[in-house]
Amino acid sequence: MIDTEQQAAEMAPPLPTLEAFAELGQDKAAVARLYDLLLEDIQPDNLIERLWVRDIAVLTIRSEELRLVQLAVHKALMARTDAEFGAIAGGAQIERRSGATGEASEDRQPSSAICAQVAERAVGLTYSQHLAILNGLAEMESDVRRDRDRIVEQIGTRRRGMVHNALDIILEAVRGGEE
Repeated sequence: MIDTEQQAAEMAPPLPTLEAFAELGQDKAAVARLYDLLLEDIQPDNLIERLWVRDIAVLTIRSEELRLVQLAVHKALMARTDAEFGAIAGGAQIERRSGATGEASEDRQPSSAICAQVAERAVGLTYSQHLAILNGLAEMESDVRRDRDRIVEQIGTRRRGMVHNALDIILEAVRGGEE
């Protein structure tokens, strides 16, 4: 019987951990593992292609690390929002007035609609204050992926050119044999 979980684990690309990134910078072990896997798949023909494959590995891991940083920022913002919201909602008591007399009756907890409005406001304020950071991280990730994809395209272009050159040589040899 085939163990699909084991096969999936073996095929999964090595992803960096945020801990390794925070302590050491780029996760060099993840880059090395991905580089080895890419070497098997791409099978570079020369030094230039091996350098490109290394760049692809480095940029892919950098992109994943930026995603982890974005996630950490989102989690930190939400934790901050939860703390602020808890302080606002926990301390607020809404007074309920009874009927026509307008007399105050017992205090009660805020309604869920009011809590939702307070929560939305807290999240909105938190994210609007830190939107530049989040946008900057997203732009950095996009730039890294664009650079990586450009290198992948370079390898493809080079290989397509090599195929055309090989075909030209073959055609030339065939034509030379016909003469």
